[in-house]
Amino acid sequence: MIQTIPGTRAPAVSGKWLVLFTCAMGLFVGNMASFPVAVIMPTIAKAFQVELPTAQWAVTGHFVALAATMLPVGSAGDILGRKRVFLAGLLVLLFSLAVTPFAGSIEPFIVLRVVQGVGAGMVMVTTPALISAAFPAEERGRALGLTFLGGYLSVGFGQPAFGALAQFAPWYAPFLLILPPALMTVGLGLKLPSVARTSGRPFDPIGALLLMVGCGGMVVAAGHGQEEGWEFQHTLTHVAPLAAVSIAALVAYGFHARWSAHPILPLGLFKNPTLINGAITNSLAHMTMLMVSFLMPFYLQNALGYSPLGVALFMVPMSLALNVMAVPSGWMYDRWGSRLPCSIAMCLGAVLLFSYQGLSADSTMLDVALRMVAAGVVLGLFSTPNVSAILGAVPAQHYSLASGFEQTTRNMGHAIGAVVASGVASVLLGSVASRATPETYVQVVHGAGMIAAVLMTMGAVLVLFRQETVRPRAAAPVAQPLVAETVA
Repeated sequence: MIQTIPGTRAPAVSGKWLVLFTCAMGLFVGNMASFPVAVIMPTIAKAFQVELPTAQWAVTGHFVALAATMLPVGSAGDILGRKRVFLAGLLVLLFSLAVTPFAGSIEPFIVLRVVQGVGAGMVMVTTPALISAAFPAEERGRALGLTFLGGYLSVGFGQPAFGALAQFAPWYAPFLLILPPALMTVGLGLKLPSVARTSGRPFDPIGALLLMVGCGGMVVAAGHGQEEGWEFQHTLTHVAPLAAVSIAALVAYGFHARWSAHPILPLGLFKNPTLINGAITNSLAHMTMLMVSFLMPFYLQNALGYSPLGVALFMVPMSLALNVMAVPSGWMYDRWGSRLPCSIAMCLGAVLLFSYQGLSADSTMLDVALRMVAAGVVLGLFSTPNVSAILGAVPAQHYSLASGFEQTTRNMGHAIGAVVASGVASVLLGSVASRATPETYVQVVHGAGMIAAVLMTMGAVLVLFRQETVRPRAAAPVAQPLVAETVA
């Protein structure tokens, strides 16, 4: 049963710490199935005897599924119940991971990666909503920060673990590594209290389809462009039509939402300036940081001569810094709101990205490691307050939808960042092809770093003008109808 606490926007829930631990484990599993896999893609390509651009569709397909389904999943969580969607996502992940060793060729493996993207998206979208419903507004930042630790730990642990398994075990061993924590999380999830509240509105299948085509199509278009190095004729005949269809779908959704009684993403939410500012800066922050991190493995291997496992180990300092900053940044949000920590983070990010001009073919391990640590500090300081601000900008019945919207803008930022980074690489590497030298890869990092720094600076200026919808500690009582959800 749910009861309202005066002065907060969230219900009081017995066992809220069980909710937090379960959600942190859910993010651990979902992120483990998503992000460290990029480290082992050369091994996957070799196992299936395909070229890396073909194998890369296993990564692209996974993130297409994430980008395309997060808003529909968020809406379904608000309507059907967040606990139900959370558990369903875990079961989808468990099944698809368990059958991965039986993929006999690259095609079924890509299909399984898409299914894993759907399952991971269901878990990732519902966890911030479950936390926001379980904790009062004045504790939201710290609770989300603690929850995000699970996701950050999965990357820090998963990248070196996946690299080691890819080197010394069968190609499918990393996927089996995820099964035990996934099973544990299902067991914990079954014990969760019924903390979710439903919105009482019907699901919008037309709007869901339009948003899936609009968001997913953009990621597919980016993948097609990267696969052929953005060759002009291929881009014109394959990428441009996909991008046009995606834009048309998003425009059509705008008209649909205007006339629909219950759109999946109500346009009225965009009247909130905090939501708009948080979404734009979210895309900019993740786009710019990914532009450099996307190219770092190429720089580390081709300019500095590190092995694949060595490259994976270089990602650990960034994950550790994310872990260190997750909780303090949540505390800062609870005390001062999101504008101060997000402004500091984006200013530091701009300085960091400009500093990549100092890397060379003779850079030391410390030169790179310090920048990776700083990147983790920037994202850790920015992410928790920004997510908290976006969730705090909507009514409680839209928590899952807001979480899906936040992660959609993040994924779109990732996709655009990968496009820009690969575009820079194509321009600088295209003319030299196999004759590329270590200095060529240094130039690629310099070029992407400079573009990213300018964009991050624009984001830093934008976040300075953010208007907080409400200070967390000053939240006024909000009377809202609650619908109890009973979940077996």
